[in-house]
Order: sequence, then C-alpha cells, then structure tokens
Amino acid sequence: KYESEVIPVSNEIYRYEVFVEDIEDPLDDMPMFDDLDSVVWARSSILDMRYHGYVNGKSDTKFAPNDNITREEFTAILVRAFGLGTVSVDTLEFADVDKSAWYAPYIASAKNWGVVNGVSDNSFGVGQNITREQIAAMLQRVVDAAGKAIIPQKTLAAFTDSSYISAYAYPAVIELAKANVINGMGKDEFAPKKHATRAEAVVMTSRLLKNIK
Repeated sequence: KYESEVIPVSNEIYRYEVFVEDIEDPLDDMPMFDDLDSVVWARSSILDMRYHGYVNGKSDTKFAPNDNITREEFTAILVRAFGLGTVSVDTLEFADVDKSAWYAPYIASAKNWGVVNGVSDNSFGVGQNITREQIAAMLQRVVDAAGKAIIPQKTLAAFTDSSYISAYAYPAVIELAKANVINGMGKDEFAPKKHATRAEAVVMTSRLLKNIK
C-alpha cells in the first residue's frame, strides 16, 4: 500500500508515493482454474468475473468453460453482476423451483425485476440449458432493470440466420450485436437456438458490464 505525501524541498513542493504497508491481495488465496486453456479468448473475463464474485466454478479449480449453462445458473450471474439483490422466495409461483434451493432467491429477484419469465406460466425451466437468444433477451432486460443503457459501437449488425431468431429476442440480439457484446458463430450466423456454454455466457455478461452507461 502506498499513500501520497507532500514534501517541501527548498522552494519547490514535491508529491511522493510513500510505502506504508503490505496489503494482502484477495487473489493470493483464490485457487486458479486450471481448465481454461481451451478458451483463451474467455480467460480474462472468467477470472475477472470470478474475482468480483459474480461467477463460481464447478469446484475451486474447475470452471468447466465448455459445459452448457442452465437457466438458473445464468440468472444467478445476472443478479449478482448487476446488483439486483435477492428477495423472498415466498411469492414464487414456479412449480419446478425448490424454494430451499440455492438458486431460488436469484430467480425470485430476477422475476421481480422483470428479467426472467418462465418457460410456461408455472414452470421456470430449472435444469434446462439456456439458448443464446434467451441470454440476449435477459441481458437487455437486466440493463433496463438496472436503469442503464447499452452503448452502441457500430451502426449496423446483421446475421444470415436472422429469420430464425425469435421475435421476443430479435431487438435484443441486434442491439447487443451493435454494442459488440455478442458475436456470430461463424458464417455470420448468430445460432439463436444453440445452447450457450459457461464461457460464452460469462464473456457476454462481462462485455455488457463494460458497455453500459
């Protein structure tokens, strides 16, 4: 740790950074994930999001970046990353949500903020892998819930498979593409129905956090 100190010398005044004490870096005691070599493009985002407490690994040393991410896992990331907080689960009406489960307060909060809907009136879709278009829609909703705005980086965005993007998600996909939050999967395809991996979900969320105002 260094502190700024003003020291007069003759007729001049100099500001020095004076060493005060060592401060323990929280990363020193945080085991590193050892399975990120296959996702070098996502490594910095994963580690940064973990450092801030927004994501967890499957264990202390395994992030499982190529595993698909479930609806409840992604919901928890959004609630943590955007500071929505947790709320009582008593009003949750999704029959498939165990109110004692770790994810229940996150789903309750996201539902309260209008970030998530169920896959039906009485089912959240616990355990279901989330699709890329579902992620896009939730990312746009969480920005609105947080009272923020997405910053565009380019004026146009288009995908060759745009006709396959669901109507509810299309505006979000295009807006996030203009902000470089989401990219195509090759051949300029968005692949809206493809299940997102844990690495993809974290990278998209990380990019969004840096692209809002």
